[in-house]
Amino acid sequence: QISPRLWGLFGLNALVFVLASLSMSFLVSQFIRSRNVMQAVANVLALGTSFISGVFVPMEFLGSGVQFVAGFTPTYWYIRAVRHIDQLPDFTSSSLQPLAGYMLIQLGFVVALLVIALAVYKQKRQSAS
Repeated sequence: QISPRLWGLFGLNALVFVLASLSMSFLVSQFIRSRNVMQAVANVLALGTSFISGVFVPMEFLGSGVQFVAGFTPTYWYIRAVRHIDQLPDFTSSSLQPLAGYMLIQLGFVVALLVIALAVYKQKRQSAS
């Protein structure tokens, strides 16, 4: 049985990952206007990052090079956080510290992707006028 605290941590991690996914979607939408192409890119991004980040294949079976590349995706850090929550021994600050780091990295992706997307958006608006 999973405690309500763990459900809260899983939910918080999922919320942070949703924000990262939305910011990535916003960035992609700045470059692609066709609905069909956008669906194809979304499938490639979702499945590609899932395969290299340990969603479908446990991280232990992935090579070090693949894990290094996966570290540049928010999916990798989401999975690291999920695995950490699943193996959480207690709710002390020392056991929650790595989890906070994983979530902060995901939030870093949110900020970086939004900054890039907004810069592209602003550039497109300026060049259109």
